[in-house]
Amino acid sequence: MFRKMKLFLLLLIVSLFCVIPSFAAESTDESVLGNDRWSVQNDGDLIPNTTAAYDIGGASNYVDNAYITTLSTTGYVHLTTPQVGILSLPLTSFLFENTAEPLSTSTTPGLEIDNVIPNINWADGETSAVQVTFRVPDDYLSGGAFRLLCDSSNDSTPEQVDFDVYVNTSGSTWDDAATDQTPVALTLSAGSPETVTLTVATDFSSLVAGKYVTLRLWRDNVSTGTGDLEVSYVSFYYNRK
Repeated sequence: MFRKMKLFLLLLIVSLFCVIPSFAAESTDESVLGNDRWSVQNDGDLIPNTTAAYDIGGASNYVDNAYITTLSTTGYVHLTTPQVGILSLPLTSFLFENTAEPLSTSTTPGLEIDNVIPNINWADGETSAVQVTFRVPDDYLSGGAFRLLCDSSNDSTPEQVDFDVYVNTSGSTWDDAATDQTPVALTLSAGSPETVTLTVATDFSSLVAGKYVTLRLWRDNVSTGTGDLEVSYVSFYYNRK
């Protein structure tokens, strides 16, 4: 009986060695951080696969083919060159600034179909602002600006987009003052879709995830352009974690 027990224990030990994976070689499980820049060592440490500087969770912990011993409490690991996040702001989510009336084909400015796609259209002399409010995404790291897809119906003098923003925070006093930003003029010929970037000065200096931003857009009628200003797409873009 004793010999049978010893044989059984020996076989059990051998079987355990057969099923335990070998950690002699480092693992390159991409699911650990969602990319192939890192490897998992047999002691559980992480090491970059290439010689580069990495920013761990926004802190000033840089590594160069060295073991990583700390990770951010936020759970993010990102490169020193941040990735870009994009939040689309649908045209139908914009409202008139004073009446909160939704845009339609009969309002001024109104929704139109030009160049086969919908747009918010300001004719010459129309300057009413439209606005939309959104929450800054949780993966926000830094920066923040707006991109528009625009067009004009007049080649001679380009139309200009004017804008401002209000930034609010839960538990704080409502923001009731905004900086009138510098209008941005279209530069391409009429009939050519153009990406227009709206960069916010001052009011985004303390922007963080979870704040609420109200963007107001209108046609700057100070310029002598007489064509329609057409805005076909609006997005908020930022550096993300």
